[in-house]
Amino acid sequence: MITSLIAGFATWPFAAQHFGGVTIWGVAANILGIPLTGLWSMPAGLMAAVVHVLPLPQIMDNLSFLVMQTGILSLVAVAEFFANQPFAGWRVIPPGYALLCLGLAGWLVAILNPMNKGQKYAGVTFVCLAVGLWGLKPLPDAAIMTRGNALVLVI
Repeated sequence: MITSLIAGFATWPFAAQHFGGVTIWGVAANILGIPLTGLWSMPAGLMAAVVHVLPLPQIMDNLSFLVMQTGILSLVAVAEFFANQPFAGWRVIPPGYALLCLGLAGWLVAILNPMNKGQKYAGVTFVCLAVGLWGLKPLPDAAIMTRGNALVLVI
């Protein structure tokens, strides 16, 4: 869970830059989705592939694909559940590549030599500066979004 939290926070700026949005539900979704994938869908897919090439009755082939399909549908249900929660797909202003580089450089400086307190504080300062400047970016006056088949202009 801690690894998922760290990975989530580490990828937020990149998701914001490239997709214009982040989600706070990634860790919870991964806690349910990763075991479903690793313990059910992937082994079931391997089983279905093996059963499909072996000279077994058709019922075995159908049963193996049914098990795999159930795992995949369960994973889709988990994804849909978290996609419908508040702040899923939370829209944010992209930080820009300069702030992304400043924050990444600060993070690297802070962790490269954790015993050097001066280096650590300098790195944390760079990260805080990048986050602060990101927060000062002005909101756009308008945005064009898609909702199903419609184009929406938000002012």
